[in-house]
Amino acid sequence: MLAGDNFFKAFRLSKLKPKDLVAGSIRNYEKVLEINPDNLQAQIAIGVASVEGSSQLGIMPMKGIGILKDVLNKDPENVDAMTNLGYFAIQSGQFEKAVERFEKVLSIDPQNAEAYIYLTDAYLSQEKVEKGIETLEKYKSLVDDPIVIKQVDDYINDIKIKINSKN
Repeated sequence: MLAGDNFFKAFRLSKLKPKDLVAGSIRNYEKVLEINPDNLQAQIAIGVASVEGSSQLGIMPMKGIGILKDVLNKDPENVDAMTNLGYFAIQSGQFEKAVERFEKVLSIDPQNAEAYIYLTDAYLSQEKVEKGIETLEKYKSLVDDPIVIKQVDDYINDIKIKINSKN
């Protein structure tokens, strides 16, 4: 897993997005599955790498989406698979689907900060500003760090300023 993760991190960080890095990550995750075919983390990693590296690999992103959906068929409450599917839904402009995914993540794990942030993005992309701000407020209530709280407050204020300037 570590080798696959390192290849994938290098792929994500590279401006050139070389095919050999994403292919190397998938190869290493597949080796994990040879040892343990039921390893859902390796399956998720292959799905994510397949989506993000689809253009370099010459495959359709839906191949990776299918892998992530297969994980959910095996484990319907797999937060990692759901989060990635929600993220990819945002990337493809499927905001309603993203909202559905992140709301389900939060029903399973109400402390999931990442889901709150992505859910906010999905709401704001739909111009559901009040829902986005409400989601940020819920996120803020989970945070103890005064610096993070200030950043969230600043973000909320920026959203309100942008909305007021449009009106």
